Amino acid sequence: MQSRKSFKPKKKIKPFYFIIFLIIIFVFLGILWTSWKNQWDKAYRFTAVINSDPLYVISVNPVYHELVILKVPSDVYLNVPYGYGNYLAGNVFALGTLDSKRSGGYLLRKSIENTFAIVTEGYLAKKTGKPEIRLNNKDDIRKIKSKFFSFVGVITSFPEFIAYFSDLETNLSFMDKFNLWNAIRSTRLDNIIILDIDEASVFSKEKLPDGTFIKIIDPELFDAFISFKFQDQLVRSEKVSLEIINAAEKDRLASLFGRILNNLGANVVAKDTSEESKDFICLIRLSEKKKVKSHIVKRLKALYHCEIDSEISEKNIADVEVILGKQFLK
Repeated sequence: MQSRKSFKPKKKIKPFYFIIFLIIIFVFLGILWTSWKNQWDKAYRFTAVINSDPLYVISVNPVYHELVILKVPSDVYLNVPYGYGNYLAGNVFALGTLDSKRSGGYLLRKSIENTFAIVTEGYLAKKTGKPEIRLNNKDDIRKIKSKFFSFVGVITSFPEFIAYFSDLETNLSFMDKFNLWNAIRSTRLDNIIILDIDEASVFSKEKLPDGTFIKIIDPELFDAFISFKFQDQLVRSEKVSLEIINAAEKDRLASLFGRILNNLGANVVAKDTSEESKDFICLIRLSEKKKVKSHIVKRLKALYHCEIDSEISEKNIADVEVILGKQFLK
């Protein structure tokens, strides 16, 4: 007589463990997505600030394969937003680390924007200390490019390269950092422009009570100094007209934002102040529906989280009306 084989019933996966498994998968995918989510749309100009001594604002033009480097001395006074007032450029990042709502990098970016009317999307800083970077001339840049921005240089100085970049604090994703590295690597020396504030007549010197001197930027002289060097070619070429309306109850906000957009390459034709304040960040009203595909509208949505009004306003004096609300200042 054949013996019967005993079959053990299969263990069923409890719903609780299955749910936990799904949660872990979603968390992992979320972390992966966050690390790969890019700040830089490679079709447009990308600008970042380096918290070093001195500060550097670097801007990559993907259309002309050009790199602009703005050298900002640490003794320049920056107009720090959110009620802080004026601070030395070299102290702003540290100030931001004490802000529970913001970070050092974010406050530095917004201070650069407030003072120089240059949009910055990224920041780079060391977690330990502040690096001293010297980019005074093309020879300095050639040495740095050879050591850190070439495949041969990275291989030969790999331990130093890894140590430096592992100590990097930034809001850029892995792909952003790689794209920025590759853009600098592939930019020829004759397409690199160095702008040194110390060598330009764009500031006045003032003496503080403790005897130290500070540099205060003149906005008009500075804008003439940088000329078109931080403009985005795609935004500039389409020539879409803009009107800026201040509905945030903040003096001169429309003028400042108009200056920022002009330096980005936009065509600001009018600035006004609303009689009523609005409790939103930024609202865009279009004169015709097809303007939603314009480069300046895409940049406003990406940089400032502007929303599009569903209604078309044919009575606008410009192609695009940008209304800044009270949340824009927060």
